[in-house]
Amino acid sequence: MNLRSPNYDLKAFSESVVDLDVWEIFDAISKEIHAIAMQCQNFGIRMPKKGTKARQYFDDLKFLVPLYTGLPPTFRDGYVEDAWPMLWKMSGRLVALSNFREKWSHPMFSFSKEALIEMGREHWKEYLPQKYQDLETNGTLDQELSAAAEMTLQAMQVDQEAGYSQFEAWEANREHHLILPAEDDPEEDEEELPITPLYDAMVEMNRSLRESEDDQEDEENSVNKNLLNEDRGDGTVNYLNEQDAVKIRLQAQEFRAAGNLDESLVQTVLFQWKEGSPEMVARLEKLGILGAYAVVCVGRKQKLEKRYLRSGMSAPDSAEQASLETLLLEPEDD
Repeated sequence: MNLRSPNYDLKAFSESVVDLDVWEIFDAISKEIHAIAMQCQNFGIRMPKKGTKARQYFDDLKFLVPLYTGLPPTFRDGYVEDAWPMLWKMSGRLVALSNFREKWSHPMFSFSKEALIEMGREHWKEYLPQKYQDLETNGTLDQELSAAAEMTLQAMQVDQEAGYSQFEAWEANREHHLILPAEDDPEEDEEELPITPLYDAMVEMNRSLRESEDDQEDEENSVNKNLLNEDRGDGTVNYLNEQDAVKIRLQAQEFRAAGNLDESLVQTVLFQWKEGSPEMVARLEKLGILGAYAVVCVGRKQKLEKRYLRSGMSAPDSAEQASLETLLLEPEDD
């Protein structure tokens, strides 16, 4: 079996798969790992020796395999640069990488002043609408964006001269002048948003907690019960009934009507639920609310992300934390 990169070069492998779709990329990764393993067998060893270029390449490829589970990765220094543009392609479909898209937004990856200006323009328009409108009205928007991009690049240059990598310098300085904290939204502040993981994130929909065995037995004997039936690990079981389903459909309509729903993330969440949580998917399909449930999860993720941004949390951390609390991506136990 031939290697896509006989020289064990992650960058060369990345460039060789960029025209494939995400699941074809995973197939190519699997085949490349298998080809290296076969080479090792020919030499009577199980895997490449530590410290060799082949072992680094082998480990870098294996690092990509669990990304489909939705768990955000921690990259080694230089990994993103080496694996670009493959990672950019994958980030469009995988929740595990979706939180990095703002940081990687193309063509921002080049860190040119023009690219930073456009990234700042998009961020200010979405998260600082009052500032954006005031500057646009005054005719100083482009001037302010240019100054913010220039100060960011200057600060990055200082850090890079001190030994930071380009990405480290960007992460250390992006929020000082360009990726500013979101403005307060009084209308959103009126809504109680969840601050505890998973269950509390869906509390408006999953309102019926059964706390006694008698109540659970009575519930199971009625119509449209036991549809979600999530065991929370503390002896209680959570149900969705037809009333809840109606609320979910209405909330989904509201999120879509707002016009800023991330539809691509909805599709990604649905795919990952089907891969990792088939029992939950079956229950939601039985109620006829699988798609609506995904819309509500993504809609609440976007609202919670803005709340974290307004509190001063960084954009990537806000996206990651909001995803963990609302998207229900933890795979079901076997």
